[in-house]
Amino acid sequence: MNKVYKGGLSKLINKNKMKKDIEEVIRFYMDTKDWEVSDKEFPLVARSFKSDADKLLRLGKDVEKVKRKTKLTKKWCESRDLEWSLGTVVKKWFDKMKPKKEKKHPYYRGQRMYEKGDTWFVIPNDGGKHLEFSGSKEDIEWKTKKEVKNN
Repeated sequence: MNKVYKGGLSKLINKNKMKKDIEEVIRFYMDTKDWEVSDKEFPLVARSFKSDADKLLRLGKDVEKVKRKTKLTKKWCESRDLEWSLGTVVKKWFDKMKPKKEKKHPYYRGQRMYEKGDTWFVIPNDGGKHLEFSGSKEDIEWKTKKEVKNN
């Protein structure tokens, strides 16, 4: 025996579409976080993200728009070394987010530098006395903190 839903067949179809869209948003979120969840575990894990995914779909009215905003929020949070979730995407929905550009700092042979007045100084890696730089400006390397960590 079939159940009769208020609103007829169209309401049933909309509910099924909404469920599929919510599932698609949650799976996309898990993919962006590089989480691997089996089909068996998915319903358990998805429960905690269901309300935020529903809110996002109501705000965006389209799965693709929600995906774009999720990617933008991910970039924005990563540029600031922040953790994020679907809740963050909901909170930042109306914000104009631009990823933070990484600032480049001066280095000479792997040692940090700074300028005071017209004079450049080198900070030794051992933390000793700052030395006046006597080389040319072409010898100065400009690197981000991530580039320094990777070397």
